[in-house]
Amino acid sequence: MLAAFTHTPDKAIGAAFIAVLFLYYGSYSIAWIPLPSLYSVEILPFSIRAKAMAYSALITNTILTISVYVNPIILEAIGWKFYGCFVACLAVYLFLVWLLFIETR
Repeated sequence: MLAAFTHTPDKAIGAAFIAVLFLYYGSYSIAWIPLPSLYSVEILPFSIRAKAMAYSALITNTILTISVYVNPIILEAIGWKFYGCFVACLAVYLFLVWLLFIETR
């Protein structure tokens, strides 16, 4: 949709893209955002849980901070193709969850 909007700036295409993006990120936030914290707490023994969660929060916040500064540069450089890269990363995450999470075996 964003590719079509860049070629022909139509308000309907822009509004549809914003609606789809809003729905996508809404479902993504409900499903994926709480999962790392909840899964880590569930599988870690109590003796190392606090330290492991602190490391997890440190790594997550570091990656998010880098993402805040890098994503706009990439979006400006490759435009709408950035969302295809994002979906490819999500496919890799899905495969890793299927492979590594105990409940999916």
